[in-house]
Amino acid sequence: MTKPRVLMIISLFPPCIGGAERQALLLAGTLAARGVDVSVLTRRLKNLPDFEVMQNVPVHRKIVTLPWSKLFGVTYAVSVLWFLISRRASYDIIHCHELQGFHSIAAMLVKKLLNKKVIVKVALAGQESDFAKLKRGVMGAAFLNKLKEADRLIAICNETLQEARQEDFPEERIQYIPNGVAPVGLSRKETGTSDKRLLFVGRLIRRKGAHVLLDAFKRLRDDGVQAGLDIIGEGPERSSLEDMARGLGLLDSACFHGALQDPDPYYRNAALFVLPSFAEGLPNVLLEAMARGLPVIASAAGGAIDVVEDGKNGILVDSGDIEDLYQAMKKCLENRPYAEKLGAAARETVDNTYSIHRIAQTYEALYAALVQ
Repeated sequence: MTKPRVLMIISLFPPCIGGAERQALLLAGTLAARGVDVSVLTRRLKNLPDFEVMQNVPVHRKIVTLPWSKLFGVTYAVSVLWFLISRRASYDIIHCHELQGFHSIAAMLVKKLLNKKVIVKVALAGQESDFAKLKRGVMGAAFLNKLKEADRLIAICNETLQEARQEDFPEERIQYIPNGVAPVGLSRKETGTSDKRLLFVGRLIRRKGAHVLLDAFKRLRDDGVQAGLDIIGEGPERSSLEDMARGLGLLDSACFHGALQDPDPYYRNAALFVLPSFAEGLPNVLLEAMARGLPVIASAAGGAIDVVEDGKNGILVDSGDIEDLYQAMKKCLENRPYAEKLGAAARETVDNTYSIHRIAQTYEALYAALVQ
């Protein structure tokens, strides 16, 4: 039987930097390397070509939108619908990234019209979950009900799995497939890692908790720990976070680097990775840090609960708890053998469970099952 042809749809795609975007490219590129016929449909953006091939994956930037809020969603959905209908002979399966995306609704219409198979992947769990965002929108409840007819709903963490069940998605159509991470060639021990640099990577928005990290880092410095902090990422909170760091007297030790295409040197130079989020899906940056053998501290939110076994391959702290985060960071920095043990176990966890090749293989089997 001919292998199924897969069209992934995502609102933004690299070179746009973001966890969902990087995960989509990593998965698509890995699938292509395995011989899967996969392509991507995404938004048209200024200064980017309408079509290009990235990692052997054809990328169509054909989703046209108007900037006005009330027309953005309409033009987005119509544009996706037109592409799906006009290119209907080029794909068998539509793989939507993000449940609440307008492309998911367009995909469900095409499923009914053209009998195409549809997979919808949930990106975020918790306070700002895909389910919550969709229900807040116009006709959100009706759209959510329609999405229950998707051939598969992909839950990337157990919290998402429970949310899907609470929304009465059919159990037989829910499948747990976590995010994956690419293998890393060098471990931290081989690179001369700094003993005192902390690392945060993420979009600078409130739910990522960078403000909590700054408060906890201030306590660490006041306690006499001569540590440094690298903050990588961009977002609407950057200015207020820089003002906060200035007010706390941390600008000599807390460095804001903005969004980087390649943050690898900072991973390699870090002693500890910190992710104090209030809500998450399964953060790529957490998996990437663990793959490098970094000890990690993460809030007990979203997929971090699935990946991090507290005290064994990382440390879990309560979201928003400055004291809890401060104590965890202090323990890791002052007890390096303990931190190194966490890092080694973290790397083993990722190698055994979250390898992108393992995840791609799972998707490949799913695609084949849907069209058999």
